[in-house]
Amino acid sequence: MRMIDHVNLDNTFHSLNFNAYLSKDTHKLHSNNKQELDKMKQLIYLKEADNYTFIIEDSMGYQFLQKAMTSGAYIKYIIENEIPISVLFLIGNCSKLELVYKYHKVFDHKLLKNMDTARQILRVGILYNYHYKEDDIVDFLFAMNDTRYIAERVYIDFENNNVPDNLKVFYKDNELKTTYKLQVFSGIHEPLARWHVQVHLSANSKASMTDLRKQVLSTNKVRGFQ
Repeated sequence: MRMIDHVNLDNTFHSLNFNAYLSKDTHKLHSNNKQELDKMKQLIYLKEADNYTFIIEDSMGYQFLQKAMTSGAYIKYIIENEIPISVLFLIGNCSKLELVYKYHKVFDHKLLKNMDTARQILRVGILYNYHYKEDDIVDFLFAMNDTRYIAERVYIDFENNNVPDNLKVFYKDNELKTTYKLQVFSGIHEPLARWHVQVHLSANSKASMTDLRKQVLSTNKVRGFQ
């Protein structure tokens, strides 16, 4: 998983529910990458991470998260299932912390209740690793329907490091090509906007992001968006 802070493209829910984020950046460090984790630990020790974003998996433990909170970095905390309420009370006063739950095909009542409690304290998002032709957007929307008015945003990661041979034509450098990202976006942005969930699409490079922005805005201007 790779994610960083989003780039807001001057939209509102009244115009076009579209944001993009770079999946790789020198100032975004991921706890599931050993080299980046080592640098993260150094910055935490020095408390010199004001210009960084830390992407921390919950497998790192809550003590590590608390130490990271003192570094000055903006933190995206990736949650596999639920976060204990006791931990929420410990981290709830951090203004530079976002909770990002991994997407589930079924969000059960217990998980939804946990997410709803968390959003009373901190920003809540969802991370969806989308694999073209293998995942169904209709199923995704049915699952997201249960999170309406709870999650503020969904990050859709289009990177796939294990693309089947018969699907490689749809990818370039393990990233879904922009044309097919646009298909996904066209099917989800309006219902998610009605549920007040911001759509954030990934790009692996600045060139990819520029192409994504160009195609999304060009296509939707034809449909009446400005």
